[in-house]
Amino acid sequence: MPATQNIELTAPANRDYTLRIARGLLETGWKLIRIPSGGRLAANRQLLVLETDKSEVRFRIFVYRIAKGARGRFNEYKIQITSTYPKGHVPRLSNYQDVVLGYFPQRDIFVGFDPRRMEFGGESGTSASYLNGEGLTWDSRDEIRVLRHGARVLPEGIEYHAFFKSPCLAEYLLNLGTIHAGTYAGSGEYSEAITKNGNNRSGLSVPVDSASGEALILRGPKQDVTRRRVDNTLIEACERADTKRLRRARLTPEQFQAIKRACEDNGHLGEEIILRNERRRLIRARKKDLAAKIRWVSQESVGEGYDILSFEVSGEERFIEVKATIGSGRTFEMSNNEWEVAQESANKYYIYRVLKVRSSNPQVRVLRNPCDIEARGIIQKSPTGWLITLLR
Repeated sequence: MPATQNIELTAPANRDYTLRIARGLLETGWKLIRIPSGGRLAANRQLLVLETDKSEVRFRIFVYRIAKGARGRFNEYKIQITSTYPKGHVPRLSNYQDVVLGYFPQRDIFVGFDPRRMEFGGESGTSASYLNGEGLTWDSRDEIRVLRHGARVLPEGIEYHAFFKSPCLAEYLLNLGTIHAGTYAGSGEYSEAITKNGNNRSGLSVPVDSASGEALILRGPKQDVTRRRVDNTLIEACERADTKRLRRARLTPEQFQAIKRACEDNGHLGEEIILRNERRRLIRARKKDLAAKIRWVSQESVGEGYDILSFEVSGEERFIEVKATIGSGRTFEMSNNEWEVAQESANKYYIYRVLKVRSSNPQVRVLRNPCDIEARGIIQKSPTGWLITLLR
């Protein structure tokens, strides 16, 4: 009998992002079942079907190169979505979920954007979506980092960006809804990569009779376990520097790093909330000029002793240190540098304590001039370190 002829999966040389997606899935144990006619992937709008032992999920993939933002803002990047629903540039497909991805080749990292971005577009049907470059430094190959970002076009005024390497593609796609709702805890479908096949080029070919239609179809490996969720009580313990509680948990280095990352993400989220609130406060006071001058200082320099430079309505500077927590704890850390800056700045220095930072309604308590309110018994600084406790 003649040998079965194979056909290899390819993509346009200058827009091979969809091929990178296929390779990323193959590297974690997925197998090609069917490829488009001629073996060639679309540069964009590629139809993708993922078959698991539980379901079959259909996607239409939009992927764009991430570039430096043109607005001159610190560490800002963007994608340009070239076709959106308005003006009929892209028809909706009722049986496929649209996925909007950015790809940053310099770091070989994908960024998932809220699919509702497809609902907005100007006269040309295009839409720019911005992101903070901090997420582009993400190096983990087996975990997704989700960061909150302002988005005026969306009803909530925010969206959640997902930063991940190619081994996390299946996890991202199969947990798309909770990720962009901001409720994903890292323990969904395919949150554990099953196998690492490397860049196995033989996995890119199929028999000729398996190349037909428009969709790329892959079947996933069986998955019996998912990543263990980080315990929120341990995140709170880390936020309030409760070393006894952390020691009792007998954490592995990997578990402790995951908890520290969660704390960092909560802090970042708290700063974004306060940044937005401060701009809104000044705009409501008819001080748009001052609102435009607000700076996210912690994104520019790590040693200033505060996170955000804002302003009083009078124009006087307001130095804001943000202390965020996932819970409602009354204790938080404050560095020696932060306390010294607070002493020097007196009434210009504020602590904004953000409680339940990941809830739909975070609560904020404003503490002005920490040194003064310590003397008045409102807060207490620990005698052995720099733990601050709210007494009333």
